[in-house]
Amino acid sequence: MAFCPVYCWDLQREVDQQITMEDLCAIDHVRYRDAQAILIRTGFWRIRDTAREDYIHRNPVVNPNVATFLSSQYPALRLVGIDTISIANPGKKDAGQACHREFLCNDPPILILEDADLKDEWLIRNSFELILYPMIVGKIEATPVVALAEPIPSKGEK
Repeated sequence: MAFCPVYCWDLQREVDQQITMEDLCAIDHVRYRDAQAILIRTGFWRIRDTAREDYIHRNPVVNPNVATFLSSQYPALRLVGIDTISIANPGKKDAGQACHREFLCNDPPILILEDADLKDEWLIRNSFELILYPMIVGKIEATPVVALAEPIPSKGEK
């Protein structure tokens, strides 16, 4: 599965903070209008190994209104990714289920890539192609993927 172009936004967050529609209003949406995928870098990866309980149970969450906003701004959008364990928080199940529904239950759905490694600064500075290789493993809630970011060749390159 491939997405191109992909953009990575730097929206730094702390434990239990939300990503809201208001946060996204500050972004130059015209610049990203052609996005097939948008990755959100919260910086939360910094605590993955040092504060594991916070990483797993107090991660920043995406407000359910964000899905509606993104689909209205980006007609080609097919995937949203984030560097937290989930777009939802285990302590806020109702809000988490609503958020997943807003992304996944529309026509067309916006797929969700969670727990992505977005620490490389190159991702923020460039548009790129994102190639996902899903690994189907038994009866599980989610599908692990290998995700590769590839530079977009300039015109004339092969």
